[in-house]
Amino acid sequence: MSSFIVSISCMQNIIEGLFWHHQFRERYGNLYEKQNLYHESGDFNVLAENLYLLNQAGVMQRYPDKPDSNYVKIPKFNWRNKPVNDMQLLKSLQCLRYQCCEGDIDKEPLYKWLQDMISCLMDFIIDKMPEYDKAKWD
Repeated sequence: MSSFIVSISCMQNIIEGLFWHHQFRERYGNLYEKQNLYHESGDFNVLAENLYLLNQAGVMQRYPDKPDSNYVKIPKFNWRNKPVNDMQLLKSLQCLRYQCCEGDIDKEPLYKWLQDMISCLMDFIIDKMPEYDKAKWD
């Protein structure tokens, strides 16, 4: 398994996806509150930075012999101000989680929050599927 710093595009999908999906935010707002995250773009910039730091820590635990060079350099997050669909948000969240899951990173509160967000988003997506709506509940 390899590990790398996720792309700016991946982080934009995550941050802007979480910001723009109002139904998702309203339904699972308690997950944001766990990390004292609110829905203003300034706080989401902090979230992007913290997620990149988590990603960087995972990469550094995976490759402890590499110096802190461009390999673990954190890109500067920039807003595109563009909605992101649920599937892309989910895949970007899963990509970030995979790149962070080295060493003891899984014990970090932000990593656990990331896992909770993925789980909630999966539930949200499944609940909207016509097949799920038609399935029996008995």
